[in-house]
Amino acid sequence: MKMTNNVKRFKIARAVQEMIDRGDYASLQEDYSGRGMFGATCCGAVVEDVDKFIKIVKKNGVKENPLTDNMGMKYIVYYSTISKDN
Repeated sequence: MKMTNNVKRFKIARAVQEMIDRGDYASLQEDYSGRGMFGATCCGAVVEDVDKFIKIVKKNGVKENPLTDNMGMKYIVYYSTISKDN
């Protein structure tokens, strides 16, 4: 059965909560517009440990490969194909 974007967003949110529960910084971003997205928005998370976050998301069953942007002290990991709109 194909996973819907709503389920994928839930699993990303669950990964954010798991990071927080482990004592790591994480913040859910449901309306991030990354480079080249021309105003379209998607789901992502601001984190300090990109690799750890991606591993948790993949463990939760989200197979899409994320994109990342450096935000200075932190990074945003975002999934350009996972949005509230589709």
